[in-house]
Amino acid sequence: MRRALEDGLIAAAGLLLLAAIVVSVDQRVRERLIDVTRPGNPSAEIASLQAKTSHTMAIVLRAAKDKSVEQAPLFLFAAAAGGLFLAMLRL
Repeated sequence: MRRALEDGLIAAAGLLLLAAIVVSVDQRVRERLIDVTRPGNPSAEIASLQAKTSHTMAIVLRAAKDKSVEQAPLFLFAAAAGGLFLAMLRL
């Protein structure tokens, strides 16, 4: 049980690190993250959360596509590393 918890924390830390790298590299993602986390009217925030989330994901995917075209070898390495990571988790 303890090992599973540690493995889960390591995986979560890896995803958090990846998200932090994407936010630090791409201005569009950073702006969307600031928009989503900005305090405002709670009911309006809840009502528009789905739209903001889908828009943010679209920006992240577009940024990933742009970066993958610009830096194809690095993207292939990252994709292979992700595949190996999933294989290690036996998913």
